[in-house]
Amino acid sequence: MDCNATPNYFPKFLTLPLEIRELIYSFALRADRPIAPLLCHTSNGNHVKFHHNDPLPANHGSIGALFGVTRASKKLRAESFDIFYTANTFFVDRETMTYFSRLEYLGRFHLVRHVQFNMDRLKVHRVPGMLRCMNTFLKEADVYERQLGEGRHVGESAETLRAHPQWKFCGVARLNPLITLRKLAELREENTTTTTASTTTTPNLRVVLPLPSSALKTHPNLTYFPLILSSLGISLHTVSNPSLPDPKPTPFYATYMHNPPCPIHTYTWHQFYQKKDFAPSTIPYVSPLGPDGQTVAYRSALALNPQLEQESRPRKCIFSRSRCGGGLLEWVDVWTEGGGIMGDAWF
Repeated sequence: MDCNATPNYFPKFLTLPLEIRELIYSFALRADRPIAPLLCHTSNGNHVKFHHNDPLPANHGSIGALFGVTRASKKLRAESFDIFYTANTFFVDRETMTYFSRLEYLGRFHLVRHVQFNMDRLKVHRVPGMLRCMNTFLKEADVYERQLGEGRHVGESAETLRAHPQWKFCGVARLNPLITLRKLAELREENTTTTTASTTTTPNLRVVLPLPSSALKTHPNLTYFPLILSSLGISLHTVSNPSLPDPKPTPFYATYMHNPPCPIHTYTWHQFYQKKDFAPSTIPYVSPLGPDGQTVAYRSALALNPQLEQESRPRKCIFSRSRCGGGLLEWVDVWTEGGGIMGDAWF
């Protein structure tokens, strides 16, 4: 008999009330900072692996190490596995949307409770150009998902994940938050027309964010944010004096963080405020195309700037993708629809 064998049952622990056990699981499975998912470059076929995007090789498997408690026994795994997703905050990095697609395929996306974003500070005149790029992404994503066919899913393999347009478009820093917010938004129950100074759209999506509405209305580098969301058909609702039922003990999980002179540096989407319905969508990935073959994003862009097509724009956006643990994997080109009128943009 091996006296040093690790027991696969824990009678005293399992006698604790379930609420206490869940608190312990939450403590054991919670990372010390938001997790930035990275699709491992060795992923192939159904063998799909994600790691935390940390440049230090020593931290390459740090998130996977948290799952030790889930491997102790079948009962502990059944009780604790889902808590990893509910307890942690996921940071919006280049491959976070790819990770969410994988979770959706595995039936775990509905467990995500906290998603942290960096807040871009931009002038309003940048909005039409960003909407033009989003129009391209939305059309390409819709075509790709339709071509997959019935019974197939984006997250089923490493190949389908890498072939989705979000794999490249989320590498463009200004588009990534918009693509992710659209994923987190919910269908509106009512059809309310939102009017801006330059365009009128009927938002069919709704997102709730704990942000100071006064800053979004008055700060010159933040007023673009509600404008671009409404132009994409997303109604933004803000929460004043936000409070969570289970506040996190570190500033990494703050609802939003200040970075003077800008009043918002990062912000966090919490499912608690939105009560998102994660049931499979019965509508197309994007709003129906108009007679011009474009989405609401492009129509909004032209409403804001009728001279948009005559203005300069880059031929393509270029960014690099790294291997797990560091090192260059590839350079990625995101070409501008219709061609560019100037040099390349690097991210």
